[in-house]
Amino acid sequence: MPLGLSLSDQHAMPVPEKPTTHAFAIRATLLYAAFAGAWILFSDKMVAWLSNDPKLIVFYSTLKGLVFVAVSSLALWLALRCGAGGTAEPAEEGAEGMARPSFPWRSTLAAGLAILALTVLGIFHSVRQQEELELARLRAIADLKAQQIVGWLRERRDDADFISRSRPFAEAYRRWQVRRDAASGERLGHDLQEFVRYSSFHGAKLLDADATQVLWALDHPPGVVTPELRAATERAWRERKPIHVGPYRDAGNHLHLDFVVPLPLASAAVGPSLVLHVDLRAGLFPQLQTWPGPSRSGEVVWFRRDGGDLLFLNELSHRADAAVKLRLPLSRSKTLAAQVLRGDAGLGQAVKGVDYRGVPGFGVVRAIPGSDWYLLVKIDESELHADAYRNAAWIALAGLLALFGLGAGVYLSRQRRELAIAERVRHSQIERLRALRLLAAIADSSDDAIFALDLEGRFILFNRAAERVTGKSQEDVLGCDESDLFPPDVADEKMAVSREVMDGNVSLTFQEDIALPGGIRSFLTTKGPLHDREGKAIGLYGIARDISERQRAEAALRHEVALNQRYLDTVQTLMVALDADGRITMINRKGCELLGYAEEALLGKNWFMECLPQPLGMETVYPMFCHIMAGELEAAEYFENTILCRDGRQCLIAWHNAYFTDSEGRIVGSLSSGEDISERKRVEAQLRKLAQAVEQSP
Repeated sequence: MPLGLSLSDQHAMPVPEKPTTHAFAIRATLLYAAFAGAWILFSDKMVAWLSNDPKLIVFYSTLKGLVFVAVSSLALWLALRCGAGGTAEPAEEGAEGMARPSFPWRSTLAAGLAILALTVLGIFHSVRQQEELELARLRAIADLKAQQIVGWLRERRDDADFISRSRPFAEAYRRWQVRRDAASGERLGHDLQEFVRYSSFHGAKLLDADATQVLWALDHPPGVVTPELRAATERAWRERKPIHVGPYRDAGNHLHLDFVVPLPLASAAVGPSLVLHVDLRAGLFPQLQTWPGPSRSGEVVWFRRDGGDLLFLNELSHRADAAVKLRLPLSRSKTLAAQVLRGDAGLGQAVKGVDYRGVPGFGVVRAIPGSDWYLLVKIDESELHADAYRNAAWIALAGLLALFGLGAGVYLSRQRRELAIAERVRHSQIERLRALRLLAAIADSSDDAIFALDLEGRFILFNRAAERVTGKSQEDVLGCDESDLFPPDVADEKMAVSREVMDGNVSLTFQEDIALPGGIRSFLTTKGPLHDREGKAIGLYGIARDISERQRAEAALRHEVALNQRYLDTVQTLMVALDADGRITMINRKGCELLGYAEEALLGKNWFMECLPQPLGMETVYPMFCHIMAGELEAAEYFENTILCRDGRQCLIAWHNAYFTDSEGRIVGSLSSGEDISERKRVEAQLRKLAQAVEQSP
């Protein structure tokens, strides 16, 4: 019985089904999921390729979402339009055999769940993408602000380094303080005032070597020596380079950031120090408070670790007069800055937590090289997700529209199926009869015995070839089992195989010998399960081919080959046959004995590489073989060469060569007979030596 057909009973053949709506829905869902996944994977890369501008990225992302909604709607419409013509879910049959389409609950539920899943996935992706976009912008702003502070700090360090390397300032100080030259003191004060005026500093004071007395000041308020300044001068002289101290507040609650510059004297280990003041409110704070682009909560926070506390160094947007005043304990604080200082989050990574107000937010922290300062660029979580929530609302609306479209499509599909069901049922019986006639024609035209059994093991199909083999008619066999057709022992064996096929739902192919009225015959039999339209096993089919004549021919051929091999083995010369690639296809017993190998060890091996010494085998003998394969037998019909035995001996063989062809006259191999002439050549050599000795004797 043909494998593509299944039987429900012995009189009717079901119509081959179109793909069910359930299968179509699964395919459509998988295709849509693949499209959505590819869109999510590659659309972000395309947006990044189009522009690096955050504003344009936001615009492209919104446009991308709208395109996704449009393409999704179009795909859903096409899927519903194509799926509407599909076959309904398993239908019930009425009393008159008319199929009533059942509502496709499973496929509709699968499609609805797919839409919901993709909608949730789209919302999640939109939120994640917006979050990544904002975090990338925070990183860019953090890098910008950190570079601004580094440049600002480098500019003031360069000015301080200029003073520390300037010998005229130190020399003027020496003449003023050591030689008591008042004019030098006035000139030094004037030069320092001009330096401050044209530099990036806002004030200065000159301290004596002990850092206890202010010798000169250009300061508002008047210069005082704070404990922080005294400690900084000691460190500056110890390191012999300018250093900065602060920001800090003095006893009068004044905010300071100072650069301490040692003025080295040639004969002094410790000398005067110049303290250069920076007005943070006039210089650095405005740079930090400027946010590139519109933002409701974007803020730059300058901070450092102060013992066990987190100390804020700049003025904050939501807390007045917080610079070097606001402190939070590191051990208990959940702020973004505290997480980085504790090591809970890394520098440059996105940090999630709360700010100094306790408001949830995201931020990025950068360290300022050459200092103990850190810079936090943060934004409130509500602002970060605001655009994402707007996009999510559009995606959710698109999902609702898709669900509405799904419902409408299912309804229209049901209506179309109800209109088409009557026409399908009308053609059903015609197709069944046509399939049955086709099956009968195929089965009866085959020379192989074809049969089928139901679940109880009763024959439901028995073709003419099976009738000829068994000698029983179809009418006598249909409805009977195998015990009515074969002897008990044979029937038990056959029914066991049939049960194995049906229980395991597998196909088996095997050879069997069966005693029939005409004698014992050999068959190559295949048995496999039969399925109904739902895939349920309803029986088995069998195809039995009589291979008795083929087996007799094969046995005769094997006998002929064995006989020829015995003839070759009786020959006392070496016989070897090679294919076109030089592989051994036949070697007689004499050849095996001479080489010292078993026949199985040589068959399939390359003669020139395995049985000849090198390089003789490949460089000399193999080219002669190529002449033979090219049909140039005159130069290679007789040839002498050495062979290599398994024990290492080498024998000289005199060969007579020929080639053999296939049915089309093409040369496909060579046949050679060889004689071991090693002993003869040795005797001939001895005779030549003896003859030479006789000729040379007096």
